[in-house]
Amino acid sequence: MTNKGFTLIELSIVLVIIGLVASSVIIGQDMIHAAEVRAQITQIEKYQTAVNTFKGKYGFLPGDMPEPTATQFGFYHRGPNAGMGDGNGLIEGIHCVEEGCNSGGLLGAGETGVFWRDLSDAKLINNDFHTAVTDSIDVPILSIDDFWPKAKIGLGNYVYAWSVNGFNYYSISVMFINTTDAPGYLNTAPGMPVWIANAVDTKMDDGWPESGHVLAGYMALWSNSGTPTWAGRGGFFGSPDSYTGPEDDSVNCMNNHGSQANPMGYSMEINNGNYSACALSFQFQ
Repeated sequence: MTNKGFTLIELSIVLVIIGLVASSVIIGQDMIHAAEVRAQITQIEKYQTAVNTFKGKYGFLPGDMPEPTATQFGFYHRGPNAGMGDGNGLIEGIHCVEEGCNSGGLLGAGETGVFWRDLSDAKLINNDFHTAVTDSIDVPILSIDDFWPKAKIGLGNYVYAWSVNGFNYYSISVMFINTTDAPGYLNTAPGMPVWIANAVDTKMDDGWPESGHVLAGYMALWSNSGTPTWAGRGGFFGSPDSYTGPEDDSVNCMNNHGSQANPMGYSMEINNGNYSACALSFQFQ
């Protein structure tokens, strides 16, 4: 008995089938990736529409609505000081209940928390946020889900609002409650894959992490105060060329390919952009 091998035609058919299967897998992955990016963009766009609707109806940004307007419209009452609902057009938080305790980088208490409560109470978003207050810092953040919406990309990312230098931003970054060296305090960190940040920025803005109205940064929190920070580096919202050293680092959201002469771009060439080193901020109002 003799063994019969594959003919050239049979081998060709097998190779064609393998190629079709491989192509369908790649196409399927691309479709999944595109859907993830679109879902995240849609979420931000829906929040912006909700904010515009709120301001058009009530005359103020959510969270920033002052008294007596807030209680007249049936929203949570506001405190007497800045950051407690002062109508200045900026979303700020507070670290105490006195004058001068306001800052755009304080999340949870004050306007940064009630921002989402107002949108929820106005039935403009599909969330039930009824915990945050404007006139106290004694409401503990026991569950992040009581204060902020989860980002569509998942991976522990949330969406929050804050302000700096006269502008308001939505940010997407990981949020977690510290359980070790500072128990009970809210922390934030980059946690968005580079490829998602690059795709969202490219579709919504200019595709560059340090320019335009979509920026690769977030409000870096430690304890009850925050600092606007470039994802993976620091010095957020300075000049785009404020970083003075060469960088080509695999653990960063962005790099300049080792030369100060190059602008910072997303680190897409490193591990196909799959390192979760990014965060994004979207300027609004």
